[in-house]
Amino acid sequence: MELYRGAGIPSGDWLPYRYLLFAPAIAAANGHKLDDRWVAWAVAASLWRHYAGEVDTKLQKDANLAAKGDIEGLIDHIKLRAKRLDSFVPDEEDVLRNIVSEGGVFLAMLVYFAKVGARSFVAGKLLSGAAEPLEVHALFPRTLLDRFPDRDNEYVPDRLGNLTLLTRSDKEHLGDNAPETYFWVIEPRERAAHLIPEDTSTWKVQSYQDFCEQRERIIASMLRDLFVNLGVG
Repeated sequence: MELYRGAGIPSGDWLPYRYLLFAPAIAAANGHKLDDRWVAWAVAASLWRHYAGEVDTKLQKDANLAAKGDIEGLIDHIKLRAKRLDSFVPDEEDVLRNIVSEGGVFLAMLVYFAKVGARSFVAGKLLSGAAEPLEVHALFPRTLLDRFPDRDNEYVPDRLGNLTLLTRSDKEHLGDNAPETYFWVIEPRERAAHLIPEDTSTWKVQSYQDFCEQRERIIASMLRDLFVNLGVG
């Protein structure tokens, strides 16, 4: 877990698959240096559900590659899972259509938040290294969406564009508050760190779909930049 903690991932609970611990451990045991590309591999494996399905065969192949320190081979293995020849970096449609996994997006957010020094709102505690647990927070709470009389099947509270990570105390403090009441008190830098659109017209419940779409496009851009920053873009 040292590799992941150093990248901003507080505990193994945030890894969608426990198998993500094996390849780095095997590589390290064989004397190979673990750089940022191994973090990128774990994020990509999570986004594309690499260890869903027939795990044994994938684990054996990954173990053999890890023993040789072949991070490029491990990355190519993810590309096969993602059915991408050139890159495993998700595009906008992958995020908008919820093709990538939610757990993978949260893992990417943790790494990104650590790199940009993102803080939980409203208390302003750094998310990386926070002394209390982090939890998934719906920016537009479920109760707010459920009460909206014109809602339809697109008003899904668990949509990727509606989710961020906060400390447990901040999540409890915000409760069911509507974004249009509390986004204003968050510093613009912190809104940007949480990938919140600056188009204030989308902060109202009637603009929920526009808000989510804008934020999902921003998330896709964050993923592209993150992989480049990790050395695999």
